[in-house]
Amino acid sequence: MADSHGIPCHKYYLGPKHDYTVVAYDTMSEDLTDGHGNVHTEYTLIAAHEFAVSRDVLEQVPYFHAIFGPGGSQDNSTKHVVAYEDDPAAWKLLLCIIHECSDESDLKVGTLVMWNMIDLADKCDLVLSGDKAKVWFALWYTQQKNAITTRQCRELMYPALRFNHAEAFARVTKQLAYNVPGHIEELMPEGFEVTKREHRLPSSKMIGT
Repeated sequence: MADSHGIPCHKYYLGPKHDYTVVAYDTMSEDLTDGHGNVHTEYTLIAAHEFAVSRDVLEQVPYFHAIFGPGGSQDNSTKHVVAYEDDPAAWKLLLCIIHECSDESDLKVGTLVMWNMIDLADKCDLVLSGDKAKVWFALWYTQQKNAITTRQCRELMYPALRFNHAEAFARVTKQLAYNVPGHIEELMPEGFEVTKREHRLPSSKMIGT
């Protein structure tokens, strides 16, 4: 199935109520410079991902509450919000978490999607130490903990802190202490694009506090 842009379109129905649509795109981006030296990014659309969701649930997230409210960019006649810059897999994970409808595939995502979702959650002002997100991460960690590599341990230090999961944080740091010489540092997954938002493990921050 193709969307209005003539590209492949994948549709997902999340939760029991579907009165709003979030559309995210797989894209290729290119930075172009105009005649005045200004740089802008152009996106080539590859595939669309349409998420049928509940507006009532979205409004619990500060980002959506703001755009739905007075003076926001989405009025009552608008049925969707479009995202070009964010990872569609991260959008699916985030929307599944807040709609409490995660399935088996959401428990198999890699650390890159997880980091992209954390970045997206920060963009949306969503607190990941809340109950819904903590439940998802606890389930993910339970399934994955026996297969986590040393590199993934480094990639999980920051997420474990963000989801306030003390067991995961303790286990990955212990594994690193036994297997990595020198100072233990967190690591971003390969392919993660650094944004303006901070994604570092504060040296003075203790999990669970």
